[in-house]
Amino acid sequence: CRITNSSWHGTHVAGTIGATPNNGAGIAGINWVSKIVPVRVLGKCGGYDTDIAAGMVWAAGGSVAGVPTNANPARVMNLSLAADSTDSWQTDPLCAAVRSATAAGITVVVAAGNFGKNVFGQERYGTISAPGNDPSVITVGSANFKGTTARSDDVVNMFSSRGPTRGGWTDGAGVRHADNLLKPD
Repeated sequence: CRITNSSWHGTHVAGTIGATPNNGAGIAGINWVSKIVPVRVLGKCGGYDTDIAAGMVWAAGGSVAGVPTNANPARVMNLSLAADSTDSWQTDPLCAAVRSATAAGITVVVAAGNFGKNVFGQERYGTISAPGNDPSVITVGSANFKGTTARSDDVVNMFSSRGPTRGGWTDGAGVRHADNLLKPD
């Protein structure tokens, strides 16, 4: 499997957005009247580009083999997943799928990933994964507010992936060109 998920991150995000005020904790989500439709595209080992793309097609109101057409296309799509990719956002298959969703008018939000530290605990840059490396999506990293309300001291948490994006392409002379997009958004 090429795609990994960050254990139940999608469930956490759905709760943050759509938890009803009477959820037992008495805490309402940001938009608790929203309709959330979970589309499970990953298994225990992760998943494949084709599974993710099929889930996005269905969420956008399309038809997928053997699955009835979704009559209520999504307006916002959250992708709590990441795929290691050295391809440019222009050629990566997951990036192509999210661009199709954004072209259909869907706002796509993607997790940056949890690859911000190396095995020695040192900060790493250039770790944004696909499809978060696509410029058409909103890529969300984990922020550390340092216990204050001032935005001036906010930083990206050490574990969170950060840019610039390192996917790229190789020209006819064999020279590799990194995309170098600033992410997360």
